[in-house]
Amino acid sequence: MSLSSARQLDSAAFVKPADGKIFEARVYGSGAELPAEDHVDGDVLVLCSGIVDFRLEVRCFVAERSIISLSPYWRNGELAQGEGGGWRFLAGEEAEAIAFARAVLADGRMEIPPACTVDVGRLPGGEWAIIEANPIWGAGLYGCDAGAVLQALPLAFKPKREVAERERRWVNPRRRAGAE
Repeated sequence: MSLSSARQLDSAAFVKPADGKIFEARVYGSGAELPAEDHVDGDVLVLCSGIVDFRLEVRCFVAERSIISLSPYWRNGELAQGEGGGWRFLAGEEAEAIAFARAVLADGRMEIPPACTVDVGRLPGGEWAIIEANPIWGAGLYGCDAGAVLQALPLAFKPKREVAERERRWVNPRRRAGAE
C-alpha cells in the first residue's frame, strides 16, 4: 500500500518501505507514528503486516536457491549476539532453520532472484515461518560468512547486457534505464 494509506491505520502494524531503507522498518502503534509527509512522500510504497512474535530470527544468504551462509540475529526480543560477540545457534536451532529454509527454497512456487536473503523465524509454538526476503546487497551479515556472501554478489550485480531473460523481472524498474 502507499505510505499515505498506511498513515490511516488505527491499530499497530509492522511497516517497512517496499524499496530501500527510507525510514525505519518496525512495529508502529498506529499510522500516526509513521514519518510525516514533509519527511517521506505519501506515494512511497510500504509493506504492512500484523504483528508476529518470532522467538528466533535467522538470516539466510541464498545463491541460486542454495543457502550459502546463515546466522541467528534476533532471539527473544533482542539481538542474538552473545557476550563474546559471536552469533551462535543454540542446540537444534541451526538444523531446524536449515531444514525449513531448504524446504521453502525447493518450492518452485516461490519466485526468488538469483541472489538474496531469506529471513526465517521460529514462532512461540515451535513452528517456522518466512519473515521476509531482501536484496543480498542491503542485508546485515550478523554471523554469516562474508567471503561466501562476496562470492554471491556478482549474481545480484550485472551489467545490463549480461542479464538473462529469466532474471529481468528482478531488475529494479527505476534502474533499468541506467548505464549499460
